[in-house]
Amino acid sequence: MVVFTIRAAGVDDLAGIMLLQSTCLQVVDWSEGLWTHLLKESVNGGSLRRVWVAEADGTVVGFLAQAGVAGIADLEMVVVSGAVRGEGIGRALCVQAMLWAQERGATSMELEVRASNEVALRLYESLGFERQGVRREYYRDPVEDAVLMSAML
Repeated sequence: MVVFTIRAAGVDDLAGIMLLQSTCLQVVDWSEGLWTHLLKESVNGGSLRRVWVAEADGTVVGFLAQAGVAGIADLEMVVVSGAVRGEGIGRALCVQAMLWAQERGATSMELEVRASNEVALRLYESLGFERQGVRREYYRDPVEDAVLMSAML
């Protein structure tokens, strides 16, 4: 069992996030410039924008990006290192994001997930997310549908 902590990410986490993102073929590849902007915005607070990292032995082993507007939080991206999947890191990141958004007045959280990502679909459903629909051919490389999900906070 891996021992990890969840904390708000900062600009110093950029290299670890970029490295981990590069190893996960199922996620959309966000640029270093975009991540820098998001991390700065996350640190400044004042909105539902936050990036969280899971850290084990000084290494980023997972991260989550969230945003939101008008009381609706958006879970944008969750990535966990293949070496530690199944250890509860994804769940812990999601729970942290949901609690933090709720504390800031969000009443629901939404997300999109690849239709083929059965592990993520089961995780989200276990956290109270329900399927709301499908966005056809939403993802590229490979082209794939997105399942739309939401949960009340």
